[in-house]
Amino acid sequence: MENQNDVEQNLKIEDRGILTPQQCSECDKVFTCNSVLIKHFRIHTGENAYKCSLCGKAFSHNGGLKVHMMIHTEERPFQCSQCDKTFITNTQLKRHIREVHTGERTYKCSQCDKDYISKCSLTKHMIIHTGERHYQCSQCNKAFYEKGVFKTHMLIHTVLSVQ
Repeated sequence: MENQNDVEQNLKIEDRGILTPQQCSECDKVFTCNSVLIKHFRIHTGENAYKCSLCGKAFSHNGGLKVHMMIHTEERPFQCSQCDKTFITNTQLKRHIREVHTGERTYKCSQCDKDYISKCSLTKHMIIHTGERHYQCSQCNKAFYEKGVFKTHMLIHTVLSVQ
């Protein structure tokens, strides 16, 4: 695995200052901006350079720390105009409006007629079509779509081993 200095040195900038698209050496994602590639690469290195002085939680990006600090300051600058509920980020406010007030379902399944409020919900649904089962029990080899269902299943083995 390359370190962050290697990544920074390998970025190529053309003569006119236009950035040549660069591919992450770990996951093949492509970026056209050095700073975005460098920040992205921290996912692979596990580097968490930004640490909360109040609770010690660490983040790979300054933006993550800024949002986190609002938990401690109780700052919630984004207010819903329909119910006065407040949120830390604009993304949270938009999701709230979609889920609570408009019921807008912008994420549509390409394989059936179902649609969803969030990308996460659609991703969970797509497992039905792909048959992916990422969670496999090492004791009985059953496989599960969702982590929560897998954890519940594992309790069965815990209870059986105690008896």
